[in-house]
Amino acid sequence: MRVLLTRPLEDALPLKSRLEAAGCAVTLAPLMTIEYRTAPVHLDGVQALLFTSANGVRAFARLSARRDLPAYTVGRATAAEAERAGFIAIHISGGDAAALAEDAVLGLNPGGGPLLHIAGSVTRGDLAGRLAAAGFDYRKLELYSAEPVSHLPPEARDGLAAGNFDAALFYSPRTARLFRSRVAEAGLEEDLSGVNAYALSPAVADALSGLPWRRILTAGRPEEAALFSLMGIGG
Repeated sequence: MRVLLTRPLEDALPLKSRLEAAGCAVTLAPLMTIEYRTAPVHLDGVQALLFTSANGVRAFARLSARRDLPAYTVGRATAAEAERAGFIAIHISGGDAAALAEDAVLGLNPGGGPLLHIAGSVTRGDLAGRLAAAGFDYRKLELYSAEPVSHLPPEARDGLAAGNFDAALFYSPRTARLFRSRVAEAGLEEDLSGVNAYALSPAVADALSGLPWRRILTAGRPEEAALFSLMGIGG
C-alpha cells in the first residue's frame, strides 16, 4: 500500500517506521509544523499531568525535569512518548479527551490538588468542563502550537498528480481541513479519485467529505490501533 502521511514530522516519523515494517511505501506530507513555547511550569501542589498529545509530552520535557507526577495520556502514542521521556506512572486512556476525563475522575481525588493539562494552542473536546463538573481544579498550560504549512510538500503534490498513492491518513479535523485547502489551491481535487482516505474519527471524516475520494473509511474507535486495523495492518 502506498500511503500519504499528513501528520507533523515529530508524530509522522515513528508512524512511518511502523507502516514500512508492515510493507507500506510511505511519503511524508506534514501539513503543520510544531513550534514549542517557553513558559514557567509551576507544579507546586499539582497531583497529575494531563497529556492529550505526544507533542504536549515533548513540550513539557523541554522545560521540566519532573517525571514523578502521574501522567494521564490520550492514546498509546502519547503514552509511549511519556515512557520515552522517563515518566514513572503512566495511565493510558482511549483516543479522546472524554476518555481521559473519565479515567482521571476514576483514578484521582478532586481534593488532591490541581490537574495540569499540557496543551497546544488548539484543543478539542471539553476536558475542562468534564473535570470541573466532577469537582476537579483543572488548569491548562499552552506550551506549543501547530502552525499550518503554506502549500503541499512537493513529494505529496507530485505524487497525487501522478496517482502514486493508495491511501492518505488523517488524525485531526484541522489537518483534514488544511488538506482540503492545499489540494484545492494546487488544483489536485480530481487526482484523489483513486485514493482511500482513512480518518481517525467521524469528525475527521466529516472534514474530508466533499472531495472525490475513492472512499472515506473511519476507524471504529479514535485510536491508532483501530485505524491500522481498518487498513488491514496489525496495530
